[in-house]
Amino acid sequence: MASARYDEYWRLSDYHRTTVDQLRHRLERKGYLIKKSASKAELIVITHRDDCGQFCYDNCTETELSLFARDRGISLACAKAKSTRAARLINADSERTFRRLLDLPAELRNRIYHYYIADFPHLLTLPAAPPLARTCKQVEKEVLPLFYSTKTFHVIFERRALSFTKNALEFKATDKTALFLRELSRESMSEIRSLCISLRTWWRKTNQDHDSRVISSLDVRFVGDTGYKLTVAGDMDEKAPKAKKMRRELHEAVAKVRHVIAARDGRKKLRVEDVYALRKVAEEVFG
Repeated sequence: MASARYDEYWRLSDYHRTTVDQLRHRLERKGYLIKKSASKAELIVITHRDDCGQFCYDNCTETELSLFARDRGISLACAKAKSTRAARLINADSERTFRRLLDLPAELRNRIYHYYIADFPHLLTLPAAPPLARTCKQVEKEVLPLFYSTKTFHVIFERRALSFTKNALEFKATDKTALFLRELSRESMSEIRSLCISLRTWWRKTNQDHDSRVISSLDVRFVGDTGYKLTVAGDMDEKAPKAKKMRRELHEAVAKVRHVIAARDGRKKLRVEDVYALRKVAEEVFG
């Protein structure tokens, strides 16, 4: 499903396209002792441990393993072999929980949130809120402003035409775009400092075939205390009829929307209706 694909930004990689040799080389380079008989599924489990920053016990001595277990209150009864001791520690790592996040000082929680969000890609297409923000109202209130103010959010509008030269229908938000904008609170929208709006036209090449092109992108970026800077970027086809004129008209139309946004009081000015206003001016230019 497309929605599941868009929300993979916070998930661990499935490594389905990575070969066994590539996984093995990566892990061995990081100090893991990998059995020759290890399957790809086993290698992926170990790689996920590494992705989560969990400790590699492969090069520890038996004494070190015993000290780790003692300090963490883990019983090593009947675990005489080194591999068994390491396995107990690995199992304990996977079951560890921390239930006192809200007992930490606000400054420390904020630092944890920064590290958490920093691992996400910079450009996110129509994402749901990160899982940590769904745990409770207080964490949501603390995490979402940081999430929306530090990432670039990508929304998509589409329209269809019989050909590139024929008049198309209006640009419409994709289902996922409409859902993203509808569920976005006014407060979260006002936190966004970077937004990319893709305008995509589909047209029929043959009776059975369709093709598409992102004819333009509108980038909305917040610049210090000076307000939002709106620029026209993307892949407008310069060979299309009146392409240069359309680009100039689009720049002028976007500038008018920017002035409306800039005229509002305060720093947090962006609204959902501004996204639809930008869609509207693009529609008028491209006709």
